[in-house]
Amino acid sequence: MYCVEFCCRRCQVGPLHRIKIDGVLHDYSALDGLQEDVVEVLLNLKELAFNIASDENTVAINFEKSSPGPVLASDFADQSNIEVFNPNLVICNVTSGVLKMELTAQRGRGYELAVNRDVDRNEKSIGVLQLDASYSPVKKVSYNVEVARFGGRADLDKLVIDLETNGAISPEDAIRISSTILQQQLLAFVNLDSKLLKEPTKKEEEFDPILCDKGETWP
Repeated sequence: MYCVEFCCRRCQVGPLHRIKIDGVLHDYSALDGLQEDVVEVLLNLKELAFNIASDENTVAINFEKSSPGPVLASDFADQSNIEVFNPNLVICNVTSGVLKMELTAQRGRGYELAVNRDVDRNEKSIGVLQLDASYSPVKKVSYNVEVARFGGRADLDKLVIDLETNGAISPEDAIRISSTILQQQLLAFVNLDSKLLKEPTKKEEEFDPILCDKGETWP
């Protein structure tokens, strides 16, 4: 079950990993006309649950808001080719001016630290903010084995899986995908379609013929 739990976190989505906000030079900046500071905006953007609608591995999102009011996750879906699963998430609140952001999302697996990411010179320029990317849609997964009763038997086990996702996929699909990943990994060691344990061939016992003699040949 540990293997299934590990594979559940390897389901793939496309989170944000690079952000550029006009007027912002670093993470600890404060932007005029924005109620939140930049750190809080980045944390809210990391909670954005979406999937890339096309077959591309990388997609650029250009967002602009010129009217006062909250910026919701659904606003990004209206201006880009992504499918948002938590549209009511509040990213920030604009009080005045114009908010312009350039975001980049990329498909991947697991968890990637921004410091370990290979970036080119343009992405290292001032004002380009790198985010740690969590590609897994699974927020929490755990399991428990309980005693079960069936008929007159009380020595059975029941497996209870507690799995929570961010909405990008359903918990049922996460179990199916993780089981498929586990099967594909095991295929590197053994062919699951073949019959591994063959029935042993029954070998006739060897015996001394004299033991079957009824005594007719005895002297």
